[in-house]
Amino acid sequence: MSHFTLRPIQTNFTGGEQTPKLAGHVDAKRRTNGCRQIKNFTVDVTGIAKRRPGARHIAMALDNTYPSRLMDFLFDVDQTYVFEFGDRKLRILHGGGLIAAAASAPVNNPDFSGGASGWTVNGAVWSAGAMMMTASGHAISQAITTSDAGKEHILLLDMIDNGGLSEVSVTIGAGAGGTEYLDVSREDGYHSLAFTPTAATFHLRVAWKSGTPQLSRVGLASGALILGSPFGKDHIQDLQHDASEDITFIAHRDYKPRKLGRHGHASWSLTPYRPASDPFTGAGRYPRAVRFHKGRLWFGGARQKPRTLWASQSKAPFDMTTGAEDEKALVFTLLEQNPILWLASGRDLALGTLGNEQAITGDDGLITATNIDVSRHTSHGSSRVAPVQYNNQILFVDRSTRQLRAFAYDYANIDGYRGPDISLWGEHLLQAGVHGLALAAKPTPTLWLHDEDGRLRALTYEPEQDVLAWHDHPLGGDGRVESMTTTPFWRSDRLYLATRREFDGQTIRTLEYLEDGEWDGIEDAFYVDAGLSYAGDASAAFSGLTHLEGQTVSILADGIPHRPLVVQDGAVTLDHPAGACHIGLGYESVIETLPLEVQTQAGTAQGARKSWRGISVRLLESMGGTLDGQEILYRTPGDGMDQAIPPFTGDKEIDDLGWDDEGTVTIQQTDPLPMTVQAIFGKVKMA
Repeated sequence: MSHFTLRPIQTNFTGGEQTPKLAGHVDAKRRTNGCRQIKNFTVDVTGIAKRRPGARHIAMALDNTYPSRLMDFLFDVDQTYVFEFGDRKLRILHGGGLIAAAASAPVNNPDFSGGASGWTVNGAVWSAGAMMMTASGHAISQAITTSDAGKEHILLLDMIDNGGLSEVSVTIGAGAGGTEYLDVSREDGYHSLAFTPTAATFHLRVAWKSGTPQLSRVGLASGALILGSPFGKDHIQDLQHDASEDITFIAHRDYKPRKLGRHGHASWSLTPYRPASDPFTGAGRYPRAVRFHKGRLWFGGARQKPRTLWASQSKAPFDMTTGAEDEKALVFTLLEQNPILWLASGRDLALGTLGNEQAITGDDGLITATNIDVSRHTSHGSSRVAPVQYNNQILFVDRSTRQLRAFAYDYANIDGYRGPDISLWGEHLLQAGVHGLALAAKPTPTLWLHDEDGRLRALTYEPEQDVLAWHDHPLGGDGRVESMTTTPFWRSDRLYLATRREFDGQTIRTLEYLEDGEWDGIEDAFYVDAGLSYAGDASAAFSGLTHLEGQTVSILADGIPHRPLVVQDGAVTLDHPAGACHIGLGYESVIETLPLEVQTQAGTAQGARKSWRGISVRLLESMGGTLDGQEILYRTPGDGMDQAIPPFTGDKEIDDLGWDDEGTVTIQQTDPLPMTVQAIFGKVKMA
């Protein structure tokens, strides 16, 4: 049998992981840069494949018995937040941690389960577990003693929504009636109020201001701030939201719209949205979707009016008064019998319905009650998954939940919107159905998604550079994602995850965020999931790992992989002390190329016997890993085994791999170390 030698090269990975259904398309341009498998590697716009950084543990979830819902909020560049909704409560994250009270103090009978016991009452009446006020002069007060004067405390105030606006004044001072620590008014809803007492004893007073306020909680936060919420655990996954300035507006078809407002870093209010001429009164009239668009606050998709849109007055989100004037609010009902599922703001106001996707505009882009045009552009049908916007495209999940489409205006070809399927090459990753989307635009535009089974997937998407690369991201410990969101953080966008794992029959739910993959030295590299870090004086004993109890963990100690250990009593003990240590669940990262294809005088290489006589992988700042099952070696005879060596940049080669019919190459990394692959090339002998 005659043989000849080829020198193939894969220069980049912008074709991503590709579906087995297209295995016969060996002549497709995108196949040249694709792979059979890209697992726990992300693809950069430049084409490199970079190992996914680890997911850092933040805290146990708000409740371990059901999924949390994560929601983003951007106040300004340095103040980005994540809301974690649970069953009728929520927590607030900032900078990778939970907002918490620096100090607390005991409040007598904060939930009024003991009637009015512990409170000085003036006119207020206890009824059905709450303190009710009906007139001027009605108030409750209490003197509170703290051992942490000079530190920030957080007051928690809950008022029952009785269908109409009710308000109280809240004051805190060193003496009875004092106001120097806090002096605010709040309406019915759920509130946190930060204050700093300078005296060991301070006086709290809550007094009637309007309506018929009913107080169900007046207490002080201890530890993480937990705000009350009306949303039940069965509904939080379907919440839709949008924000403007310091307020997030939240919609759900079973609840009156709410506004979550920021008064300060630890001072928040979750209250009913009550605009002038309020159209959202009574069950069945609450909208499903909400979106800001060109100066108006839009709602749509109520149960009784599933095809109706409401828009506030221009630049007045709290006024729904309609009229003929251009600035007035407007109400519009679609003619087609398709319920509104989502709204999105782009070139026009886009909306997804069960049967199609439409755009709403007006002359010169101005939408008014007398100048509104609704056009159907595509007929794919949408799912309830909230879309995300990237540049001039709205990325949405269609009705099947198995296809991801890009709704974008095509002026050159059709002078209208198109919705091409951008999931075709990675369709095998979406077969369980998409459950959530989150966009991390920086540093590499990456659309993260999780499916109905909680598996994490991603798409590197930069259409202007023809980059469309799917990759799969199974979390360590078979972690499943139940909710996710992104917020800007420093030079990148940070992905937050609400995860679930099953350990020995026990469900463990946690909050985590993906690190950005940037580090100064190898000892700072973070490549473990549900992980924690230590930096300080050298130590061998590390605790705080109760969320990983009984699990075998991966460890990087002073830049060197340590042998795996089992967490016992929330702790591990290393074989030797380390001053920098990362401990968490290990995960496997794999790149497997597609079967080798080259055109020869005899035709295709498919099915022909092949043998790599030498394979080289071009690496950037990498350590560890194997190439087709053979360990990649980095240490030289002069490197001490107990010392970390710097990451390697350059080419590594292995020889003579034997014969097979495919000629695939597999790169694998299981150590808690970085790896970036730039290219794969070598010499192949083919029969």
